[in-house]
Amino acid sequence: MKYKKLKHIPNVGEMKVCNEHLLYVIGSGLRNKKLYVNNKPIEEAGEGIASFKMINESIYYNKWDPMNFYYSYNLKSKLLNSINNRFYFKTIKNYIIFETNNDEYEYKNLQLQTLFISKYKFYETGIDYGITYDTNSIKKVSFANQILWEFPLSQLGKPKYDSEIAHIKQIVGIAHDNIWINVKSGRLIAIDLLTGKTVVKYSIYNEDVEYGYNMSLKVGAGATYLNTTDNFIYAMGVDFVQKINTETLQIEETYNYREEDPLGIGQYEYVYSPLLQGKYFTFVGRKKNDYDIRHIGIFDYTQRKLIWEYEVITPEDYKTGNKLIIPQQVYMGGNKIYVKDFKDTLHIFEATETII
Repeated sequence: MKYKKLKHIPNVGEMKVCNEHLLYVIGSGLRNKKLYVNNKPIEEAGEGIASFKMINESIYYNKWDPMNFYYSYNLKSKLLNSINNRFYFKTIKNYIIFETNNDEYEYKNLQLQTLFISKYKFYETGIDYGITYDTNSIKKVSFANQILWEFPLSQLGKPKYDSEIAHIKQIVGIAHDNIWINVKSGRLIAIDLLTGKTVVKYSIYNEDVEYGYNMSLKVGAGATYLNTTDNFIYAMGVDFVQKINTETLQIEETYNYREEDPLGIGQYEYVYSPLLQGKYFTFVGRKKNDYDIRHIGIFDYTQRKLIWEYEVITPEDYKTGNKLIIPQQVYMGGNKIYVKDFKDTLHIFEATETII
């Protein structure tokens, strides 16, 4: 797989890659930002774009003035619709969520029809339930507001390097009737969706054995993702890649990518912001004996090697104060790659060759 530099766009604010569409805003001030899709402005949206999301072919966005008024714009029909004033806006799977004036959450479908109203803000959903959590517990709640089970986080044991109670860092996803959660203290937990009981617990700390954890030197220590294509969990950290079978609950593979590919990714002293995309991890990195983060790369975790890299920030550009930053990630969309630098320049690369 090879890419060439296609173009760069200065003064880009928020940017996203959704359904192979590139979305971003450009503007000199908060109330001057305009929305662009695939490098073309959406004139119907006007200026002052504050935030935006995309589901299927529709973009949902709000403006700085008035801040709590939302709009939807369909890329195919070119229709623009206004949405009632709301204080909170989020998308999860095929739900669009708004906070009501009564501190409840209204869940709509893609046609903006209300499906149900809940007291809970869900971070993951099933057919007729949602998963929510706070600093004390994680719950499975029906769409009718019935708590189906509640798991106290105190049952995970006192963290080694955290507060008295373990805090959830990330809901990794749902696979094989279990929900996987990443805890800030270097733990990965699977909870049975039916019973609310833990089915497996992994930790990087020997001290956690007394709490019933299985030991792993790596799990929970890197960027962790559920690949919905094969339902395996993949993690990439400072020097490792790990693969977990969510059906057998076993760690199937762990390897040191620096040792596997010493002349490729092994040339990097630091690998930052790994992002799982298909069978690849993209990343920004700092090479050995380099002075900062200037490169991006694509690592094929099945072949265990770096298959492409690029010096985004040249030495001359670095002298002007520019660099790549954390937690900026490298996004793949269609045959293109996108990354932003410290000076808000969006760099776009286009594929010239694909290697299977």
